[in-house]
Amino acid sequence: MILYTHCTLYTHYTLIKYTTLYIHTVHSHTHTVYTL
Repeated sequence: MILYTHCTLYTHYTLIKYTTLYIHTVHSHTHTVYTL
């Protein structure tokens, strides 16, 4: 049960991390396009 919870939290954290990274990348790209 503890292991399962740990895996779930880890997956959730990784998902949020990559989603945030993706959003920042897209936002930067969009900003660059608008600047040009």
